[in-house]
Amino acid sequence: MPRKLLLILAAVVIAGSTYAHGKWTLRWTGTGELEAAASSVNRIPKEFGDWTSEDLRASQRTMEQAGAIGYISRRYDNRTGGPSVTVMLLCGRTGPLAAHLPTICLPASGMQLATTQKLYTLPRDESRNWGQIAWGDFRGTVGGEPLRTRLFWAWSADGVKWESPTYPRMALAGYPHLYKVFVQREMEPSESKDTMKRGSLDEEPCVLFLREFLAEVKKAARDEGRGERPSPKS
Repeated sequence: MPRKLLLILAAVVIAGSTYAHGKWTLRWTGTGELEAAASSVNRIPKEFGDWTSEDLRASQRTMEQAGAIGYISRRYDNRTGGPSVTVMLLCGRTGPLAAHLPTICLPASGMQLATTQKLYTLPRDESRNWGQIAWGDFRGTVGGEPLRTRLFWAWSADGVKWESPTYPRMALAGYPHLYKVFVQREMEPSESKDTMKRGSLDEEPCVLFLREFLAEVKKAARDEGRGERPSPKS
């Protein structure tokens, strides 16, 4: 089976796991603020910097039942070479979007965590950062073929500051809506769980992509005229 198709199937696994959790979580209805935030997701450009992309198919019904009012699912390629990354960005009500943790749901879909979950502080520029992004390596079988992926994920209340709390439903419960991002790539056979012990994540392809991609998310979110971070409900 082509490796491109395996990554698409892996993205479907994430979507399906999100749906499974969302279906059992809070019921919600849209608001003007939520719909405005969700509409910003569709303004994320398909091309920026050296990155170009193609859309991946995602079931609108599945996304809506997962709590995502706005979403994109894409495969980005770098014109200068290197591995491709698949991206899923969701925006919706906090309850459903904060319920899903890949470390719990992906094992139920056949993808096991091959390393311990870790946190990485993602640089933004010389003096600021985007926040803490969770990441881990997963391995399993998708579509009957073995697959090893490196996955990064985080949540944001405003599309600017990102976080990956241990218990997101509790930590993020006060916000009316969230953005949620997944970025993954297929790992090479030569990569092992010890790879990151000998080096830094600063040159990791997913990290390099996220630094540029989150800047585009920020631009799109700011177009709606929101501030750095909405205040939690009392």
